[in-house]
Amino acid sequence: MGNVVLVTTMWEDINPVEAMARERELCGTGSFWGTMLASGASAQWYNNKRARALEIIKAVVKKSPAALRIQKELVDDGAALVDTDAGAYVNEELIKLQRKHKEELEAVREEINRAMKSSRLSYVPGL
Repeated sequence: MGNVVLVTTMWEDINPVEAMARERELCGTGSFWGTMLASGASAQWYNNKRARALEIIKAVVKKSPAALRIQKELVDDGAALVDTDAGAYVNEELIKLQRKHKEELEAVREEINRAMKSSRLSYVPGL
């Protein structure tokens, strides 16, 4: 997270008091950025000026590169994608979705069967 910079924009469009309150909300709670900031990320204001953009970019470029866990698992450990922590997580989520869709499909089939049985019982030829 030390290499993550969260950049906010459009501060010139609101009054400074509101801007400070909004920044506290974004940075101070886990529901927004608080957790990332507590883990080493930083937050910067961008004021729509080229000089500020260059300052932010220079600060990012100076940071030490960091390999992601998935990169280490793939390159250093020679793991297959599905055998990485990220791959295992995605695979688990896909299995959950597959199970959910199978249950939904079965419910639709049952509903269709009930509707077909119901329509056969109430069908009177010639009406």
